[in-house]
Amino acid sequence: MKKYLLMACLTSVTMAMYAQDYKGIPYTKDGLPHKVPGVIQAEDFDKGGKDITFRCAAIGKGGNKGYRNDTEGGVAISGNGDKIHLSDTSSGDWYKYTLNVEKDGAYTVNIYVATANKPEDPKALSISFDDEDAYDRQAIATQGWGSYEPVVFKNVKLTKGKHVMKLMNHSGSINVDKIEFVK
Repeated sequence: MKKYLLMACLTSVTMAMYAQDYKGIPYTKDGLPHKVPGVIQAEDFDKGGKDITFRCAAIGKGGNKGYRNDTEGGVAISGNGDKIHLSDTSSGDWYKYTLNVEKDGAYTVNIYVATANKPEDPKALSISFDDEDAYDRQAIATQGWGSYEPVVFKNVKLTKGKHVMKLMNHSGSINVDKIEFVK
């Protein structure tokens, strides 16, 4: 029992140290971390630069270059109707978000995505927190580019306080609209 308690304490300390040492700055109106529970617009990933707060192969491809001017050439951000979203994300792309978790507990994380892939050729996303392996890849198949559907990660255990979430694309060509944390 003591061994497991020590491991849990070390993991919490390691996670807190990562969030403290992380160089990204929340992309919010007030500069404070995104609140959890709550909704984060995917295009509002942290400021800080390539390979610190994002990695994106589709630099400059998005049609809404005026939304952000801090992404070294322009992460692909586009509009589809009334939605602004990360567009044309590729395999290996990732984005980080600084979070302020209000209460310890298990959360459901819904990531709203669209893709033109067929169900027999699904795409995949994963999430992690504080640079720790966290939650398995989830397969994605939607009804096309205009049809945003949630990719659901259940029972995501988070402790109260500051954390950094990483959203990673493992297979390419996915639009990401928003990330919703539900308690």
